[in-house]
Amino acid sequence: MRFLAAFILFLISTVVSGQNGFSVGHIEPKQFYEEIPFESASGLPLVKVIYEGAERVFLFDTGAQNVLFEEPQNAKNEQRARIEDSNLNSREAKLVHHQSFRLGNIHFTEQAFLVSTAEDNFMKDCLHIYGIIGSNAVRNAAVKIDYSQQKIIIADDVKKISTAGFSDYKMEKTVKHAVYPYLTLTYDADKRVEVAYLIDTGFTSGIDLTPKAYEVLKANGGIRSEEKGTGISALGLYGANQNADLLRVTTVPVKIGNAVIENHVIRVSESQDSKLGYEVLRLLDPIIDFKRNKIYLKNTIGRPDFPAEEHISIIYRDGKTVVSSLWGYLMNQAAVGDEVLEINGQQLQVASLCDVILQRPVNGWKTVKLKSADGKVKVLQRN
Repeated sequence: MRFLAAFILFLISTVVSGQNGFSVGHIEPKQFYEEIPFESASGLPLVKVIYEGAERVFLFDTGAQNVLFEEPQNAKNEQRARIEDSNLNSREAKLVHHQSFRLGNIHFTEQAFLVSTAEDNFMKDCLHIYGIIGSNAVRNAAVKIDYSQQKIIIADDVKKISTAGFSDYKMEKTVKHAVYPYLTLTYDADKRVEVAYLIDTGFTSGIDLTPKAYEVLKANGGIRSEEKGTGISALGLYGANQNADLLRVTTVPVKIGNAVIENHVIRVSESQDSKLGYEVLRLLDPIIDFKRNKIYLKNTIGRPDFPAEEHISIIYRDGKTVVSSLWGYLMNQAAVGDEVLEINGQQLQVASLCDVILQRPVNGWKTVKLKSADGKVKVLQRN
């Protein structure tokens, strides 16, 4: 898994018991069809939203609920909730109701939003977004995320969205307080193994497995290869995961639509869900019919190529750029926390975490010059 080469975001919000959850709100008018252009930030779809009378940029995230990164002007019916990110980091937050916003000519009213105003919010600082529009807002609509045209189509009826050249699948729903789109994929291992994947437009990599899914696949001959690592490998809403032993694998082939995924390196994550993200979804332009619990995937045929996985990743911390994770053959040559002095013979021009996220200086590295905690300098060479 490439850390910050294509940064990873996945948000789950866990609402404390006794609350009404997020299945609230309306869409006006009753009949609608809207094409919303989006800008892509490492695969994340960023849309312009009219909120509180001003145009603001939000992330459209099917793996999340509605979230604000600023205090609303008119916070009604405040309750307490807890936000948990992809690394199981959690913080208490407010839950506010009766919020409204507009996407194109569609008005979303009586919406619930979590409010997360943490100062160390890299999404707000680096992407300059105001919040997240999640699946709960469009639970009574059909939505197409058209990566090829960089637009999101929202309609009251899936019949208004062309599904020619798409195959349809049952959409699973497994979360009590909110609506998320899950797709079950079948691996033909020694025994057939089914894994439920969250279709997550807020996840910038390709495929992620939970430890439980990994164990089931391994027990039934579904894992082809494994590679160990150490350090941190994912950046969630509330920062990176703790230093830990890491694992990534390849599996027996699996079909997603008509595309066969094979020899793709998959991270085993401590997240609550196995996930399908941008690198896969961009091939499929998924249509999610929340009203009828259907998912449509474009009939991409073949064995698509995915970006190569790096064996080193970096992060900016405490005023320095340092190694954040190491994999395979590099684990015996360096240590997590070593300071990065040069990449490919060039000094780094990095002064913040945002620089690392946006510049991706470790992509395609051939040599990396490091300084260890005891002052020793070493140069890593790509195998």
